[in-house]
Amino acid sequence: MKATKPLAFACLLAGAAAHAQTCPEKAPDGLRVTPVADRVFTQGLVMAVAQVDGKEAPEPVLARTAEKWKQDGFDVRRSTTPGWDIVAAKTKGCLVTLQLAKRPASFGYLARSTDGQGNVPTAVQRGVKLPPDAQVESSVASVDDGRESLVLNIRSNRSLDELNKFFLNELAAADWQAVRSHRIMNDKTRTESLFVTAQKDRHRVEIVIWPERGSQIVMTISEAI
Repeated sequence: MKATKPLAFACLLAGAAAHAQTCPEKAPDGLRVTPVADRVFTQGLVMAVAQVDGKEAPEPVLARTAEKWKQDGFDVRRSTTPGWDIVAAKTKGCLVTLQLAKRPASFGYLARSTDGQGNVPTAVQRGVKLPPDAQVESSVASVDDGRESLVLNIRSNRSLDELNKFFLNELAAADWQAVRSHRIMNDKTRTESLFVTAQKDRHRVEIVIWPERGSQIVMTISEAI
C-alpha cells in the first residue's frame, strides 16, 4: 500500500446513521481522482482510498459536496483537524469521507468504507504461523496495484528469545527462504528489539518485536513489485 497521510476520518466510523441509501458512488465535482488502494481491511470494514486534487480551494469543494450528499439523503458531518478540512457522508454499513488541504489548491483523500464485503486475510492464510498465545490487536490488509499486503499488531507474553526461536523454526518449516534474525539495542533506553525476515517466491515477511506489556510484535507480509 502506498504511503498516505494519516486519515483523520477514522474517528468518524462510530455511530453511523441507519439510512437505506447506498454509498455515494460519484467522485465530488471538480476533483481529479487517483486510486491509492482498494480492499483495505481494517476495524471490521473494507476501505478504498483515492488521492484527489483540484484547482479550487478546499472550502467550496467541501461545501458543494456536503450539499450534494445532503440532497441525496445522507447523514452529512463537517469537521476539522490540524491541516485538514473534512466532510463525511454516513449511512448503514457505509462511510464516505473527503478530506482536503490547500496545497496550493485542493489536495487530499477520498475514502469509502463498507462492511460485509469479504473476510479479513490472516497471517496463517499468508503462510505465517503465530505463537499460540498471540493476541492480534489490529489487522490491516490492502491491495495496491494488484499487490497484497497485510500488517498485524500482535501482543505475546513470550520473551524475545522465545519468539526468535519460534519464528525462525516456523518460517523454515513453512518453506520460507532466507530466514534471518538480528537484534538492535537502543542506546538511550537500553531496550533491545528483534528483527526477523524471510522470503518465499514474491512474498516477504518482516517482523519487529520489542518488550512492552510482554512482547509487542509488528508483522508485515507483502508482495514484491
